[in-house]
Amino acid sequence: MNNFVASAQLQADLALADPQGVASAFERVAIHLSDGRWLGQRNFYRKDTVQRLKAGIQNSALKQRQIAEYVAASVPLHASDGWGYLGRSMHAHLMGDRATATHLAYYAELRAAMTVLAAHGIGVFDRQHFVVTGPFTVEYLGNQAPATHQFTWQALQWWASQSNSWRLIGEGIRPDGVKLEDWIAADPTYATWGAVASGWVSDLGLDLQRVASDQFLRNVASYRPHEIGGSAPFDASAGASFAVSLWRSLEPGKSGFPLLDRHFLRITADRAYRSVSGKRADASSARFQAFVDNLASVGARGDISDPYFAMLQSFLLRKSSPFDLRVFRDASNRSDSEDLNHHLYVMSRAAIMLVLASAAARRLISNSSVDREQNAFWWERLGADRGLWRTAPHSDDLLDLWQDIRDEIDIVEDWIEGGSNYSSSLIESCPRALTRLSQLEIAGIWGLAG
Repeated sequence: MNNFVASAQLQADLALADPQGVASAFERVAIHLSDGRWLGQRNFYRKDTVQRLKAGIQNSALKQRQIAEYVAASVPLHASDGWGYLGRSMHAHLMGDRATATHLAYYAELRAAMTVLAAHGIGVFDRQHFVVTGPFTVEYLGNQAPATHQFTWQALQWWASQSNSWRLIGEGIRPDGVKLEDWIAADPTYATWGAVASGWVSDLGLDLQRVASDQFLRNVASYRPHEIGGSAPFDASAGASFAVSLWRSLEPGKSGFPLLDRHFLRITADRAYRSVSGKRADASSARFQAFVDNLASVGARGDISDPYFAMLQSFLLRKSSPFDLRVFRDASNRSDSEDLNHHLYVMSRAAIMLVLASAAARRLISNSSVDREQNAFWWERLGADRGLWRTAPHSDDLLDLWQDIRDEIDIVEDWIEGGSNYSSSLIESCPRALTRLSQLEIAGIWGLAG
């Protein structure tokens, strides 16, 4: 069997997962947030989770309600941890340590995948995997299920093939504050496209077999001596340019990441048009232009004289900013462990997956009526522990931190323009920026709070 394809039995078991059951469990989790906890003190699985699950399976004494709550609470926390891994990967990258950057970026991908699965009702616990089947019930998937890595990628590929996987991006990604599914539904011809869509994940640069194969290349980075086969010098200027590009893609807004979200809209519009018409999106096609006009009118609220209409029309037709963001282009790049830029492609795939994971977590939180103040105990402490701030800002001021990031980006860009190409020079000239651009936890906080 293909290692990336779930067996027929596993697919049948995964189909029992109930996202609404996770949402109900999160409503119960939310009760504990005011006490500064993600789980109640009596939740049996707060500590020694895997060992207690093993014992419960052996003794037929599983506490199903508490497992469901654990899975629900893990959604935002897996996403946040993933951003932390990506931040450590960025730091390794900027220090010229490609292998460690690969290792850590892979785990960022893995945590992002676990976020999406948990939001759907699939809990990954070493070899003890569960699906949430209702507000208070879970189903153990049996001792024949694969271990964490193989199971996660099999389950994610299965999830991506399901019609309701569209709900994550359709509801969670909100270009200019409007749900992506509402943009696409503006044209009746494409209104039901999302319900039968397949393959949109790959169109975002996330060929899931390629993502899953990153585990093999992670093994090379993790277990083989890094320099045994020799290595080319690290291009510090190009490395810094990658960091700047990724951060500019992650500029925050009130409903997510505006620049990324707009590119999500364009890529999804292209995919929807191709799926329905059977033809490639082409600005010279009258049919495609009509589709784009309908989309642009959504943002302009029907007023085609609004300058926003012309701006978005030009963008969707690729007359302005014709190329996808670098993060999408790098994510779709095929490479092997010998490619000196392979770690950048893994980092880019991780970044896109984490944006989707954050959307899944944000959707779960917002649907439960939890506001930023209720989980402030968590992000305030996280920011202090990771050096994001000494005194946490008010939740309404979180987006203001972008100015600080932008200042450091400007410093790095000045350094790049200066022509230096040595890591030692970057470290000496931009020490604060080196630290700041490695603190991707703040992107995770923005993503969850949007």
